[in-house]
Amino acid sequence: MPLIGVDLMGSDSSPSALLTGVNQALEVLPSEVELLLFLDKTQQSLVDSEKSISDRLSFFYCDEEVCMKDTPLVALKKKHSSL
Repeated sequence: MPLIGVDLMGSDSSPSALLTGVNQALEVLPSEVELLLFLDKTQQSLVDSEKSISDRLSFFYCDEEVCMKDTPLVALKKKHSSL
């Protein structure tokens, strides 16, 4: 089964805008494609409030995030990030 990861943590858009895009993608992607959403605990309410949560969505909650200022070595040491 194909799986596509979507990072809701690191975007110039709001997480809710990305979630809207996720719902639109589910409408056009083949039914066997599943999406894995990466988010942090503060975004839980966003997912809870979403009325059209699909059984094709899975969630991975991240404790850390890789920042633009992080060196590659620091980024590799972050084991619970979306990257």
